[in-house]
Amino acid sequence: MLEKRDYIDPLARLSKIRNVKRGLIVRTIILERLRRAEPAGKTVKEISNETGLDYHIILHHLRMLEKEKIVARKGKRPHKWLLTGIGQRLIDKYLEIKPPTML
Repeated sequence: MLEKRDYIDPLARLSKIRNVKRGLIVRTIILERLRRAEPAGKTVKEISNETGLDYHIILHHLRMLEKEKIVARKGKRPHKWLLTGIGQRLIDKYLEIKPPTML
C-alpha cells in the first residue's frame, strides 16, 4: 500500500522514462527494502509480502531500475535482487552530502 511520503530516494528517479509520483514512491520503497537486505538481497515475493504491493508492480519497477543499472539480479530463479555497485556508490554519495536534519 502506498503511503504519503515526503522523502523520495534520488535513485528512484529514472533518466529514460517519465517519472510520476506513484512510481517514484514505489521505487523508493523497493530501494529501502533492498538497502536493508544488503548483502543478501531479496526476491520479488519477499518485497511484495513485506510491503503489501502487488508482485507484478514490484517486478515492473525492478526491471526499470535494472535497465538503469541501479539494481541487478543474482542467482537462479527466484532471483535475488541487489543494489549494484553503481547504485550503492550513488547512495553513499547522496548520504555524504545530505543536509543535517533540524532538531
